[in-house]
Amino acid sequence: MAGTLFLLAHFPEMQEKIRHEIASNIGDREPTVADMTSMPYTQACMMEILRYQSHLPLTAAHANLDQEVELEGFTIPKGTVVNTFSIFLTYLHSNRILVRFRCYT
Repeated sequence: MAGTLFLLAHFPEMQEKIRHEIASNIGDREPTVADMTSMPYTQACMMEILRYQSHLPLTAAHANLDQEVELEGFTIPKGTVVNTFSIFLTYLHSNRILVRFRCYT
């Protein structure tokens, strides 16, 4: 959820298009699953957000149990637990990667 809010905050034009599409198709009533077929932009953005920031494989800490490893000039000692999720978030939130996010109709 936080990642979705992060992206919407950085792409206000996308946020406004989604808000407009929801307001014009749903209005004040409760949304249903069937409503998604009449909101292609919102559906495309939801799918792009899921594609762009699939964190599931990175949420668990990974351990280097067998041997010392060198990675990109850094030595990871045997027995070290690496929090790959925070490394990924640091990279994700850099401007380099943010430009690659896209949502089209």
